[in-house]
Amino acid sequence: MTDRNKSRLSNEQRQTMKKYAVFALMGIICAGSIFYIFSPTADDRAKQEALSGFNTDIPMPKDESIIGDKRDAYEHEQMRQRQEERMRSLQDFSALLGDNAPKQTDDLVLIIDEPAPRAVGSYTPRPQSSIQSSAMAYNDINRTLGSFYETPRNDLEKEQLREELEELKMLIEYT
Repeated sequence: MTDRNKSRLSNEQRQTMKKYAVFALMGIICAGSIFYIFSPTADDRAKQEALSGFNTDIPMPKDESIIGDKRDAYEHEQMRQRQEERMRSLQDFSALLGDNAPKQTDDLVLIIDEPAPRAVGSYTPRPQSSIQSSAMAYNDINRTLGSFYETPRNDLEKEQLREELEELKMLIEYT
């Protein structure tokens, strides 16, 4: 019986050893495939080696791009100045529209006080700056649009015509 137990144990041991060998082989295959998937390529290695020493990239300025031509630089500066001038004029225009009552300051006064308010729809151009004329035109349009949506006044003639119309409709229905 001892021979049979030894052969049984050896068969059982052989089975476990086969299992361990299969598991080890599967682990090696899995590790190899993961390494192959995530390993750097030759191009990546070459790039890494090239960048490992000195900084080969030229740093770019943060505010503006490098302009290669003087003419382009002058044109760029002129465009920037025009844009700043537009922004200043828009700010002045918004200041004119934002405040209904003009404030007296030591700065240059842009709004000329009008002696009396004008009638709706009457626009009389005066010699003044383009900002002042556009602000006045804007205010005139706003006044016109504001009066457009007012409720109409009671008109006696229209009311009488409506009553007569209703009476005529009643007469037609009875006949």
